[in-house]
Amino acid sequence: MTRLFLIRHGAPASAWGEADPDPGLSPRGIAQAPAAAETLAVLGARAAVSSPMRRCRETAAAFDQGGVAIDARVSEVRAPAGAGDRRAWLRDNFPWREGERARGWVDLDPALHAWRSDLLQALSERADGSAVFTHFIAINAIVETAQIDLVAGA
Repeated sequence: MTRLFLIRHGAPASAWGEADPDPGLSPRGIAQAPAAAETLAVLGARAAVSSPMRRCRETAAAFDQGGVAIDARVSEVRAPAGAGDRRAWLRDNFPWREGERARGWVDLDPALHAWRSDLLQALSERADGSAVFTHFIAINAIVETAQIDLVAGA
């Protein structure tokens, strides 16, 4: 079984969907990156792949064990063209607050299924001990798939 380390980027300078479409890290996120790198080293992470989004690349830079591969397939979930308020779109499609109606993958747009398939394919290509610097929704999609596979006995 391949062991992967899933790392959500450090605290961003601004939220997804605000004025900057690709924010870097906030001062807090900058401080989080070396701490994540130290933990990964102790756990035995040997290679890394990062989303091309700036906040992930900046988090991964502290880990750099001979280069961090950039792979768009581990990037943020893709909002459809014309989604004016990306934060509202995100909340509508991936509710995470208590009391909100949960949605399963079967309820989501087929384009999101394609995004998830691409994400999972990228992970299947990673070597054992790889660190994956990615995003909240991506990590949730990965964990959900792993849980389904465990229940199904795959």
